[in-house]
Amino acid sequence: MRFFCHIAILFTGILLCDAAVAQNTPDNPDFVKAYNFISKDNVDSALIFIDKAVADSAVRKNALAWYVRGFIYKEAFKKCKRLVKPTVGMSADMCRDLWSEPEQTVNNYHGNAAEQKWIYGQGSYLLLKDNVLVEYQAGENTAHYNVQHPYSYSDTALASLFRSLALDSSAENRKNCTPTINYIAAKYYSHASILMDSVHYPSAITFFNKYEAVMKKLNPSGSTDNYKVSFQMALGDVYSQLFFHSGNEGTRKIYFDSAKRAYNTVLSLNPDDVGANYSLAILYYNQAVYIINNMSYDVADLKNLNNAQDTEVVLMKKSLPYMEKTYQLDPRKRDAIEGLKGIYYLLHEYQKASEYDEKLKALNENKQ
Repeated sequence: MRFFCHIAILFTGILLCDAAVAQNTPDNPDFVKAYNFISKDNVDSALIFIDKAVADSAVRKNALAWYVRGFIYKEAFKKCKRLVKPTVGMSADMCRDLWSEPEQTVNNYHGNAAEQKWIYGQGSYLLLKDNVLVEYQAGENTAHYNVQHPYSYSDTALASLFRSLALDSSAENRKNCTPTINYIAAKYYSHASILMDSVHYPSAITFFNKYEAVMKKLNPSGSTDNYKVSFQMALGDVYSQLFFHSGNEGTRKIYFDSAKRAYNTVLSLNPDDVGANYSLAILYYNQAVYIINNMSYDVADLKNLNNAQDTEVVLMKKSLPYMEKTYQLDPRKRDAIEGLKGIYYLLHEYQKASEYDEKLKALNENKQ
């Protein structure tokens, strides 16, 4: 369609129009309207017409149409308010500090000017009323608030872009689609990082899994191992924190096993990761110390006392190789030397404990 030839648009290096693109433009008035609206940054109108366009059976076979739809939905996703870790009652100024893109303002309202769309977790929303966040459940009628989950936009964008690639796997189309796919995947990873704490970690897991799935689909032979190591290490630390502070035996075991699994995932990808070796050693060590501190010294309960002592020894022996590996990887790591001293002491290997005590003293002297 010749009127596309003189439209030149560059949105973050993604949406381009030239003679080659014009040749592939679907002959559909709704597509033309959608393209023209997005060229003017009118995302809401572009969304309406691009969805009308792809309802046409001929347009559904056109790779360019799906590429443009993916771009439009990505722009809609960008316009949504950024995901934060909000607390009900938090002011807009406080929330602004948590946004992944702090240059955004709190003035882009949806519906009533006193109410703002906000995403929270997996099933509820926060609305900004009188400059303060209040919780709003997703199950309630959202018509008045015009609430829509921002990730419905990103998921639709990805589905459209991958459909475009399925219709046209050429290097040129891949070059066009890949930056937008990478942008959304990066947002998933960013939000996984933002949500990595002892309260929101389930949502962090969800976002990281989405990130991995997108990257694997984009490049099946590629690797996300470096990102996975960082994520699983952080997740293990959260589980360790929850384990350490839990007073419920059943819950402690769940967190202990989860932390162990996360650290082992890191070690399966990088056996020489100092942090994972040390954290796993400390995890076993802390569980052993917890058992020691909660032993009953009642002679009448001698059987349980012996069982507890046996368990403590088993845990210390499990801690030992990881602490030794940490020391081998970083001989000047004070925590590793102190850990080995403590482990050998609790295993009643006092000479070994004394050796590491001397190493600790030597390290202190060298520091002076």
